[in-house]
Amino acid sequence: MEAIHLKGVNGPDHTVRLEVPCSLPPGPVQVVVVVAPLPQQAQEVRWSDISGLGKEIWAGIDAQDYVNQLRDEWER
Repeated sequence: MEAIHLKGVNGPDHTVRLEVPCSLPPGPVQVVVVVAPLPQQAQEVRWSDISGLGKEIWAGIDAQDYVNQLRDEWER
């Protein structure tokens, strides 16, 4: 049995994609996968990086109509 380290990427659709080295011999193989998240390095978040995030949630909704609706609820 040979241990081979594979690089993997967890995609936005929650699928893990693995890069398999070309040095694997042809034929059947047994694969054991242990999934563990790597520790994330602290990253600075810039507003420009998240600008527009979630905009699809508000698609087709008029901002002023939404605010007016909220204000109407306060009056009740």
